[in-house]
Order: sequence, then C-alpha cells, then structure tokens
Amino acid sequence: MTPEITCRRVTVEEILPLRHRILRAGLPFETASFDGDHDANARHYAVISDARPVCCLSLVPSEWEGRPAWQLRGMATDGQQQGRGLGRRLLEMAVAEARRDEPHRIFWCNARTSAIGFYEKLGWRVMSEPFDVLTAGPHVRMVLEHDGQRRGGGTETAARRPPAVAFIAAELTFLAAAHFLGGPPWVVLGVLAFAGQVAAEFRLRPLIGFLPAAGWMVAHQLTGNRELFFPYAMALAAHLASQFVGRGRVAAAVAGGLVVAAFLGIRILQAATAKVLAVELAVAAAILIVTVAVLPAAVKRPWEAVAVTLLASLAAYAGLAV
Repeated sequence: MTPEITCRRVTVEEILPLRHRILRAGLPFETASFDGDHDANARHYAVISDARPVCCLSLVPSEWEGRPAWQLRGMATDGQQQGRGLGRRLLEMAVAEARRDEPHRIFWCNARTSAIGFYEKLGWRVMSEPFDVLTAGPHVRMVLEHDGQRRGGGTETAARRPPAVAFIAAELTFLAAAHFLGGPPWVVLGVLAFAGQVAAEFRLRPLIGFLPAAGWMVAHQLTGNRELFFPYAMALAAHLASQFVGRGRVAAAVAGGLVVAAFLGIRILQAATAKVLAVELAVAAAILIVTVAVLPAAVKRPWEAVAVTLLASLAAYAGLAV
C-alpha cells in the first residue's frame, strides 16, 4: 500500500535529522542547525510519509538588497524519495503560503549549482557568479520575485544565463568535430547528449563535461581505432548522468541509459555479433551502475564531474579487452 503523502508546517526539530542526513552527512549534528531557525517568524515545512519527514525546507525572514525577503534554507529530500516531484510540490506550497501572508517579500537562496535547473523551472533567477560553500561545494545566489517586482540593473544582466547563441555555437562545434573526426554514429550520440544537456541545464559551464568525449574523437582520428566509439559513448553517458544526479539516482541512470541504448542500437545497425553486443551491454551497464552510485558523493564541483566522466570512459576503454 502506498504511504499517504502530506505537506505541512513543522517545527525545526522535526526536520533536523533529515537535514543532517542529506546536507551535512559526516559532520557534527549541530551543523544541521542554521542561523534564523528559531526566529519567531521562521517557517519550516516538510513532506510527511509514514509519519516521518522525507523532504523539507525552511523560510527565514531576511533582506535582499535592502528589501524585505524570505531566505530559503535547508531544502533536502530523502535519497529514496528523489525524482518524485516532492521538492517542487513543497516549495510551491511554501511560497504560495508566504506570499499570501506577506506579499511584499521576495525570496532568495544560495542554491547548489547542480540544482539551478530545478529552481529556474519554478521561476527563480541566478543573481551571482558561482562561489564555494566549505561544507557543500559550489553555489549561486538565486531570487524569486513577483513579475511586477522585477527591476533592471547591472547585477541581474551580468548574472543572466549566457545567450542561447553561445550554447548553440558550442554544440555545433562539437557536432562538426564529431562528424569529421568520427562520423555519423558519433554525431547521433552527440545530438542525444546535447538534447539531454538542454533538458538538464541550458548553460555553458556544464559543457566542460564534454571534453573527455572530445578526447576520444581525437584519439579515434589519430589511431583509426573504430572501437574507441565505445569509450566515447560511455563518456557521454556518464556526463549526462552527472547532469541529472541532482534529481536523483533514477533520473541519472535513465539519462545515461538513453545514451547506452542509442549506442547499442547503432551497434546493431553496424552488424555487431550477438556475443559482442552482450559483452558491450554488460560492461556499459556495470560502468553506468557504478557511475550513478558514486556521483552524489563525488560531484561537488565541475572538475569532479569531468573526472568521473573520464574515469567511466577509461573503464570502457579497458573493457575493450574483454
């Protein structure tokens, strides 16, 4: 029987264990308590399942550029509940309730860079360059305002996402290189990976994760080794998984699995034998499972995502010996 899910206001004490487990794992329990938690006007919310919080957030009275605001803090979702839309549901409820009670306040937060796409889909905007939080990795400041509250200014303009033309130019450059250095099959996987990147985060910065795949294209051109198509495919699969890991391991596995499935489909068209396909499927599945398992703990900065992607592709290269 599916447990009943409810969203409601809670005390901060009710959500501290979840905060600690998800946001401060390995650190002292007291690090899960934040400034403002016990402010008389602070609001704490949770999704309750089986009588326990599985998703939580807090709104703390604050200011943004001298204007009354709510600071969103401590948003966390139990790992087994990620990918179910609970965070979106809880945040929309908390924002709606706070706006109803105090419509003059805006909302701001320090968001993990891996969660930018999640917030942008709910109307939040990036307002700063990335910065590191000692205990949690790279973050950016984001703001949510009513449409009527938005105002121009250099800060907002400078922090907007890069123009779409820059992203598209990078995409076309990669795909052109894939065509000349690899060929049509390499382009097909590149198109799929870029489509997934757009769905995950339509920004230039994450495109650094395509570097290992580009390296395999160059290696193929220099050596003429057509088997390098496999580590190229796994580099793209691992990169795409890293872009979706912020939405849960299931989402990451599905994203990477789509690239693997496309790779195997191309190999069938290339008349690969059943034995070869079985080996490639087994090796790809093993690499993807390990990659998805380590991503949440390993990826806190962009270079770490690139490192995981490179290691996954190197494992695929080693798997060629099988």
